Amino acid sequence: MTSLRYPSNLNDQASYMLFSIHEARGFTTKELQSIDKAQFTQSKIGGQIALPIPNQLQDSTSVTYEGLEDRSLLGEGAKNILNATAPSIQKVVQAGSRYKTTKLASQNTLLFDSVRIKMFSLSWKIIPQNANDASNIQQIIEQFELAKLPYYNGGNSFLNFPDYFTISFGGKQPKLIKFLPCVLTDISTNFAPDGHFQMYDSGDYPAIELSMTFGELTSRTREIQTSLYGG
Repeated sequence: MTSLRYPSNLNDQASYMLFSIHEARGFTTKELQSIDKAQFTQSKIGGQIALPIPNQLQDSTSVTYEGLEDRSLLGEGAKNILNATAPSIQKVVQAGSRYKTTKLASQNTLLFDSVRIKMFSLSWKIIPQNANDASNIQQIIEQFELAKLPYYNGGNSFLNFPDYFTISFGGKQPKLIKFLPCVLTDISTNFAPDGHFQMYDSGDYPAIELSMTFGELTSRTREIQTSLYGG
């Protein structure tokens, strides 16, 4: 298993983020749906990358609701559509048209729709202090770039699921920040973060800005949230 870290002297005296890479060949929908039971997170770790805590670490969850107007009309419409006759369907359409200009606020309501997938955007300005740092940075970027890409499934044109990540913390453990298994949805590497391109004779860079977005593999439920935080 490959283990990389930046900076090279990163240790458990301070907090850092640990990205464990899991190969997802043969990943199935059934396994994805059992994520709250953590069944598939026990798969073999192909590599680990340790990075400092980024300057901004925001955790947010959004839920969506759908507005529903005139519940009585919806109920009548459903009954009529079940009859599947052209006159009844036309009647519902005409009623809906009339109600567009006569909305009754007391009959409006919100219906729960879904929990959005959690997305985490992380960025680092990386400045190597020595040749070992520079070598690790190159390998770290290569590992992340590879992990976001899918595999060909044998000799056919189908693609297998890309690698996924389990993200945890090393050193001091922060509270209220827990991750479900994630995939890397976006990675951006800026080799000229200070506005002008520079490169050493070795081909290494004096500074790199690395930005990545991770998305959890499934939306959260109350049961998953309680399990994550040991409730």
